[in-house]
Formats: sequence, C-alpha cells, structure tokens
Amino acid sequence: MTALETLTDQEICERVANNDDQAFAVIIGRYKTAVFAFIRRYVGADEEAHDLLQQVFVAAWQGLARYDSDRPFGPWLTTIALNKCRDHSRKARLRKFFQFAWSTETLDVPDAAPTADRLISANQELLLLERSIALLPRGLKEPLLLTVFEGFSHEQAGVKLGLSAKAIEGRARRARQELKRQISAWTDD
Repeated sequence: MTALETLTDQEICERVANNDDQAFAVIIGRYKTAVFAFIRRYVGADEEAHDLLQQVFVAAWQGLARYDSDRPFGPWLTTIALNKCRDHSRKARLRKFFQFAWSTETLDVPDAAPTADRLISANQELLLLERSIALLPRGLKEPLLLTVFEGFSHEQAGVKLGLSAKAIEGRARRARQELKRQISAWTDD
C-alpha cells in the first residue's frame, strides 16, 4: 500500500487540486468497481457502461473544484454517474427516434428478451435481472438503484432525486413488482 492509498478521500482531493495526478488514480482505484456496477445496472450493457465510467471520471476530474470536501466523496461520484446515465438514456431515445424516422425498413432493433442460450448460461439470473433493471422506466429505475444497490436511505435518495422519502419507497416497491413481472414473463416462455 502506498502512502497515497492511506489518505482520506478529502486529503486526496486536496492533492489533486494541487496538481498531483497520481492522487486521482487512487480515487479511480477506490471507486471504479462500485461506480461501474451502478452504471451497468442502469444501462444493462458492459460496453456502454465502460464508456460511461470513463465519462464519469473525466467529469469528476473536471468538477473537482466544485466538490464540497465536508461531504462524502462516494455519493458525489454516484450523482455524477446518475447524471451521465440519464444523459445517455436521453441520447439513446433520440437515436432510436431518428433511426425509425429515417428508415423503418433498415431499422435493426435488438430483441429485448434474452435468448434461450443466454438463459441457460451460468449467469442467467444476473443477466436477466440486469436486463430487467435496464428496461425499467427512469422514474422506477433510479429509486431502485439508489436504495437497493447503492444503500441510500429513502430520505437520501429522495434528496438526490428531488422526491419525498415516501415517493421513493413507493417507486422502489413498484420497481420490484415490475422486475418480478418482467422476469416471470421471460422465464415462462
């Protein structure tokens, strides 16, 4: 373990602000797995998640001057990841719209349901869950990801999303119900 790795996130951020490029590598090492998992659950695809992960750390680097060091670094980074995922989803919807508008004959829409081969694989349940989460509408997906996978309380998730704790609780419950419905539909085929 290096001396940098023993520092707190706040101390490392101070070093980054003083142009210590190696310090930011420690931040990336600490958070890349958790942030990737969050993004992967949101978008449902590894390649897109890797691209978004890079965008998150670039945005964090660029926005470090705005980071309030009195607050935990992890939730700040999760907020950046959430915003990048939202942007990505908006752009994906626009791409689909324009593809459809230009040519419905050549439109290649992938089948949302997993193939039988994938369901038989060793990771079938995880793949099915990730795909189901990715298909949830944003209003259900975000409360579910923040509370279930990121460990935020309903109150904390509500602050992040601009909703009441009760609304977060209800949306997370509806998200779980929708996941059950989707998974049941896919496994009954």
